[in-house]
Amino acid sequence: MKNSEKFNFTDQRFERKFVLTGHSLKDIESALKLHPAVFSKIYESRFVNTLYFDSHNFDCYFSKVNGAADRLKVRLRWYGDLNGVIRESRLELKKRSGWIVDKKVFPFPVFCSKDLTESMIVELARKAELPDFLRYEVTSLTPVVVTRYHRHYYRSHCRNYRITLDSDLEFYKFNHCLDGLVSWKSASQLNVILELKYPVSEDRNADVITNHFPFRLTKSSKYIDGMEMIYR
Repeated sequence: MKNSEKFNFTDQRFERKFVLTGHSLKDIESALKLHPAVFSKIYESRFVNTLYFDSHNFDCYFSKVNGAADRLKVRLRWYGDLNGVIRESRLELKKRSGWIVDKKVFPFPVFCSKDLTESMIVELARKAELPDFLRYEVTSLTPVVVTRYHRHYYRSHCRNYRITLDSDLEFYKFNHCLDGLVSWKSASQLNVILELKYPVSEDRNADVITNHFPFRLTKSSKYIDGMEMIYR
């Protein structure tokens, strides 16, 4: 995505991930309530559905597994039901450099997810209000994997740190369209993924937060997990 270098990324934040195995969601929520930063729930939990794009040579996948420090992802995201008429969705361009990420979000036209095909995605991208380079990327990339999980939202008492807990992970192969995805379902072996998110300006105090976690910092990518489960 060479043209994306001209795009102005200004909303940088840190994202640190903890892959938690052997811990129930209830136990993790209890640990957050007892944390000195006093994390409390801020939104109702909901299902998150994400369709990831990659090149025909899987350049995005290989840049990640080969350890590239700077990476870009293009994905289509919507909430709630996996199938049905999706009236609110968004195309996201996510840039990552180490633990620092930035994300730009663009509204996407209404579609019926069951009938969503590659050619339909191209037509929807042409209708959407997107930067020219991003519209080109979407029409030249291929939809490959759908992830789905249940997300829970929390925020510290100081309001500077947010946490999401993702459970019930599922992965699906995009097989020309979204119709019949359940036949490609693979249950994730990961129990819960905890993500700590905060502005770059708050990194100086981040260790105070993480040192009180009874969990170990890890690297994790739902896209990579899905690719390796489905395409291995």
